[in-house]
Amino acid sequence: NTRLQAPGEKQSRHAGEIGTIVEAVYIIGGETPLEIRTNTPTIIWLLTTSLHGHERRGWISVKNADLVRSTITALRQRSARTTFLWIGSDIPRYSPGHRVVTQQAKIGGGKDRSKVVRLGTQIVFCPQGAKIQAKTQVLPYKTLLAKMSVQERQNTSINLDITRYCQGSTQLVRLLTNPAVSRSDNHRAGCKSPILRRGSVY
Repeated sequence: NTRLQAPGEKQSRHAGEIGTIVEAVYIIGGETPLEIRTNTPTIIWLLTTSLHGHERRGWISVKNADLVRSTITALRQRSARTTFLWIGSDIPRYSPGHRVVTQQAKIGGGKDRSKVVRLGTQIVFCPQGAKIQAKTQVLPYKTLLAKMSVQERQNTSINLDITRYCQGSTQLVRLLTNPAVSRSDNHRAGCKSPILRRGSVY
């Protein structure tokens, strides 16, 4: 039983489960068959079905990419067979597996020190960078957004709020601009409008 801590400041269940797989692979070794059971299908999908697609795109916009690449490196170094088993999202609380997992989690949580999940990638087992065939017009923008923090402009937020507000007043605008409606009707409709009562028309 080991108490693990995912690398980085942002901790999540997704990172914790992937870090558990990395540590289990290193502890068991590469010559022993390994069956990984999880109730999170996205973990299995990330390490199997979508693996080659993410490799072609250089792992751009993938959360916990360093941790996932370290897991793939550890799995590909194994000579024994590794299988993934999805056990379902609804596990009975009184099942033997659930009781054992809960008991081990309490034991690990009571330990004083946490072991940081080891990170390490090798180009032979996990190539880096996006392939030319996978590059599209969207991919460079995603790369830039992943490496820089975009500060939200206040004027843009205000304009978006105004636009959303006016979308609900489309009926009123059609009424005010409809020549078939008399001017008195237009005036009464305008007085009832929350937009015109504020003294601002957008």
